[in-house]
Amino acid sequence: MRTWLTIFLMAWSLLSHASILNTLRTQQALLGDAGSERLLPAEQAFTAGSARVERGKAFFDLQVAPGYYAYREKFYVRDAAGRQLGELIIPQGQVKSDLEFGDVQVLEGHVTLTLAPAPTGQVTLGFQGCAARGVCYPAMTKVYELGGVSEGKTNGDAGHSLWWFFLAGLGLAFTPCVLPTLPLLLRVVAGNTQSKARNGALAAIFVLASAVGYALLGILVSLLGGGSRLQAHLQNPVVIVLATGIFLLLAFTLLEVRGFSLRLPTIPVVQRLYLRMSGGSVAGAAGLGLVSTFVLSPCVSAPLAGILLYLAQGGNALQGAVELFALGVGMGIPMMIIALGGQAFIPQAGAWLMRVKEVYAVLMLLTAAAIFSRILSPQAILALVGVVTAGLGGWLYSLAGRSFGILKALAAILMSFALASFIGAWQGHEDPVRPWVALAVHPYTEVNTLAALQAVLDNSKQAKRPVMIYVSAKWCLNCKVVEARLTASDMQGTLKGADWVKLDITESSTEIQGWLADRNLFGPPALIFVSAAGEEQANRQLVGEIEPAQVKKALEGL
Repeated sequence: MRTWLTIFLMAWSLLSHASILNTLRTQQALLGDAGSERLLPAEQAFTAGSARVERGKAFFDLQVAPGYYAYREKFYVRDAAGRQLGELIIPQGQVKSDLEFGDVQVLEGHVTLTLAPAPTGQVTLGFQGCAARGVCYPAMTKVYELGGVSEGKTNGDAGHSLWWFFLAGLGLAFTPCVLPTLPLLLRVVAGNTQSKARNGALAAIFVLASAVGYALLGILVSLLGGGSRLQAHLQNPVVIVLATGIFLLLAFTLLEVRGFSLRLPTIPVVQRLYLRMSGGSVAGAAGLGLVSTFVLSPCVSAPLAGILLYLAQGGNALQGAVELFALGVGMGIPMMIIALGGQAFIPQAGAWLMRVKEVYAVLMLLTAAAIFSRILSPQAILALVGVVTAGLGGWLYSLAGRSFGILKALAAILMSFALASFIGAWQGHEDPVRPWVALAVHPYTEVNTLAALQAVLDNSKQAKRPVMIYVSAKWCLNCKVVEARLTASDMQGTLKGADWVKLDITESSTEIQGWLADRNLFGPPALIFVSAAGEEQANRQLVGEIEPAQVKKALEGL
């Protein structure tokens, strides 16, 4: 019995020593021969430096030790409530085949992250990395306390921040969100036949009033804490119908120069409103400027969304209002130059002035049609295109006179297109550019509730397919542009590898507004990407002016 017990203990001892030796060999393979080079502690392998605020942006420095790398997709900056902040700009890395995560982009050496706009208060920088020998560290964080001027943001830096927002406004001036304001500004100037100095003053008042509207919008968002809810209220059918009526009224006042008379009720208040909206008055210019801000901007571009995000998360309301004011001035300056530049070549009296006012009236009517189209079905929009093109054709034909020339040829083309639009709408077509072509079945699943969205996400997760959530609304003008880009034939191959679901928030609810706020979204258009494992990828989120190249890049490795 003792003999068998001795043999058992000897065998157990040999197995234990073999296990210990195997463990030591594994550690030695990771640490190097004879353990000569040990792994660095996490805080030494990845040293997070101080944060600085310059020109309205926050900069975060991370020093990665030699022989280590950080995952590009693991970086984030969040506030004290855990919400993702602003737009984090991360340098491009090199592709590495990683045992933990597969093919990923990694960063080495000195890394600088940029967050725009710069937040205030407590923020958390998150990151994760590995040693080149295959040992990965748990996710790490670094907490910063960012302030205003006291955190290194001097008065000069604040001035630079305003210049940055002003330049951003200049860049946004020719986007689909801002271009509709041009007819309004032309209406202000066209209504006045006095000196050029007064015309310039009225245009400046229009631009300043529009900028004040943006500043008020910033204060409202900071107080209400949710931009999507405010934007939805401003784009509801009642407001859209009223805005359409305003533009029709403006067009009719201009058409009065050709004998058309819009007869309003003989009520003093209504008559005063009519006179002020006819152009040439300070009150009319200021009122139209405010209208352009709150009604004509149906979509949110990336810079504006970032500022609204900063305000809604408890930023400095006064500073944000001033920055939005600078952004509004920047967006208005090119419009003012165009309006005054065109006005410089217009005779102050005679038949030419009447023709120019007709052009302005046509612009008013086109803007009214564009606004009203936000609450129409695709087929109704196509029919509206037919009405507009037929009207333009008839107007050009009336200008052409008796001789057949370019104007009559254009009128004939427009009339033909109008006929094709009417026939296409009757047949159920939707494409306003090619009304004679029946669109293929939409490549996406359309939902308007979070329950339906979750059902799609659950099915895609079971099928192990990634999902692209497209947030849209019928009143969003830029959404139509983005959707046209996404449904183009050259994008179908790119989107084939992911399920595409369209979340229509036209009829927004409190639940949907909360869902948007949780993702720091203030309005459509936006794209949210979900991995095949069912995890949202916050760092791939796209908003505003979305280009196909951005979508292709966001889908890579999803």
